Amino acid sequence: MHISRFQLFNYKSFRDSGALEFKPGINIIVGANNAGKTALLEALSLNFETSPHRSIETVPQPNSTPKPKSVAKVTLIFTKAEIHRLFDDLPANHYVGLSSDRNSYLPTDEALALFQNWMDNPNDVELTVANLTASSVNRDDISIKDLDPAVELTYYDEPGKFIVGYRPQARNIIQRDPIGRFSFSEKTPEIDRHMSQDFFVTLFYHFKNRIYRLQAQRFVGECSVGNNEVLNPRGSNLAEVIHLLESPSKRKLYDRFNHYVSTMFPQFGLVSTRILSQQIRQAPNLEILVWPTKSVESGREDLAFSLSDCGTGTGQVLAILYAILASPQPRPIIIDEPQSYLHPGAVKKLIEILKEFPQHQYFIATHSAEIISAANPSTIVKLWFEDGETKASMMNSQDIKEQRSLLAELGVSLSDVFGADSILWVEGPTEELCFPLVLDKLEPKLLKGTKIISIKNTGDLLGKKARFADVMFDLYKRLSGGNNLYPPAVGFVFDRENLSERDIEDLKRRKPHPIEFIERRMYENYLLHPEAIATVLNREDAKREQPLDRVTVLKWLETNKSKKDFFSKTPTQEELSNPQWVDEKIDAAKLLDVLFTELSSARIEYRKTIHSIMLTEWLLENNPEHLVELAQSLKNILNKGKAAVS
Repeated sequence: MHISRFQLFNYKSFRDSGALEFKPGINIIVGANNAGKTALLEALSLNFETSPHRSIETVPQPNSTPKPKSVAKVTLIFTKAEIHRLFDDLPANHYVGLSSDRNSYLPTDEALALFQNWMDNPNDVELTVANLTASSVNRDDISIKDLDPAVELTYYDEPGKFIVGYRPQARNIIQRDPIGRFSFSEKTPEIDRHMSQDFFVTLFYHFKNRIYRLQAQRFVGECSVGNNEVLNPRGSNLAEVIHLLESPSKRKLYDRFNHYVSTMFPQFGLVSTRILSQQIRQAPNLEILVWPTKSVESGREDLAFSLSDCGTGTGQVLAILYAILASPQPRPIIIDEPQSYLHPGAVKKLIEILKEFPQHQYFIATHSAEIISAANPSTIVKLWFEDGETKASMMNSQDIKEQRSLLAELGVSLSDVFGADSILWVEGPTEELCFPLVLDKLEPKLLKGTKIISIKNTGDLLGKKARFADVMFDLYKRLSGGNNLYPPAVGFVFDRENLSERDIEDLKRRKPHPIEFIERRMYENYLLHPEAIATVLNREDAKREQPLDRVTVLKWLETNKSKKDFFSKTPTQEELSNPQWVDEKIDAAKLLDVLFTELSSARIEYRKTIHSIMLTEWLLENNPEHLVELAQSLKNILNKGKAAVS
């Protein structure tokens, strides 16, 4: 059984969530802080209080009263086996009412035939509750009238579709006798209302009572002794259920539970319980003990410590593991922000364990790209707050796979782009690492919400391979449209290399977003600073007998900058005599490669992603004005790009 569709009205930040489609497996809910993730999880638990939405639309005037009820529409899916199991679990002489779609009593023989058709139907049964309110979900004595008028039981059968909806005037009673046979009779006043329940309500509560919603809270690790094997949604009886799990009849399940605990936390070898002294308390209480791995073999309980002394994440994980292990039947499990109490490595382990129990339906609220990547989710709901209310968009598994495929073609992963407000695509990994350093120092407010990410296949966009530019830009365009997790691109920043002005203009005409070029041939052209180079070489060359000074580097640069090998075309003498032209057009990466080799006697090889960062950091610390020109250029590009996408 699982939630198939869900729509939320007039609840907290939601005025109308729109129809959200969910599937079995892992469903992810993402969004920024205060986007409405927790509110949606509360509603999905089918256990929410009335909390009317307040915005200019619902409260147009200061003295206006918002709509009084928070309402949800939920569609539940039950398999044939689950329907059978539901009725097999009913006690003898329990009565279940069957509603009809007619305005008169449904004859008993027709009711029995229809019910048997449901039981024999090989397809799933679909129950839609369209007027679900707080008064409906929080009452123990709910009647079908609380769900009326929008309850319908739907199942699909060839060649058509049956819909059986509630009519108050037309009800029949399903009775299960002591030997398990079902029979029908018309409703009579003699039937005790506590012994009977409408078929729809039975289905609904069977589903609702199996939902686990585990909240981010510290577990005290103590509770009273009892016989309840069902972990309550708050997990307050965790000690009770683990104590029952320790019984000999459940030994295999208990061992498996501890195996997963050790998988999540290698430092722990065992989780057990003990009964606290009755001399201290009026009634015996249970306490959860966590055993370090090395103390398990010794059996020394004095080396174990209470769950109350563990971090928040330990209790959360124990509750989740118990919920999935002790529930052979499918159930929805709702987990709120697991990354808030688990480090990334533990979160990934938890996701992998959840995948071993695909019979359950999981709803995980998160803002962690690592969780999304590890989960391979069936659906993703993206929430954001706009114009006073939460908006939602859906991605299904097919959309998610397409997004990942597109990102893979670009050489990046979801974690590279997730969580940014916008993306600035740059030439390569050196620029991806160094541009943020420059802007953080010289324009600290400019990168707010913007990530700088490198294009891995720039050659497909420029030069001889420019014919592939349309294909590559189409990938970015497809990533930027529709419901997705990819933030908008504010533009592309490329090195000039040896492109002519005609090449540049031609490339700009193909743009899906603004395309700009830095003023010099490549980023390394901004790093030809003698003292910075000398400092980095001295730091890297441990075998150097005498420190390299800036004068030596300066002389080497003056001698070698005029060599034609460092230019894409043979420069004229007039061009070589112009220092500004040389600084802009020289192949600085090649120049630095030769410089490092010669001045270190081939002991140090220039590595762009290491030494360019070291040069950048030195310049920003000691001579930041050397990079002002670049910072100003990037500022203009970012401002122009942000204006274009806003």
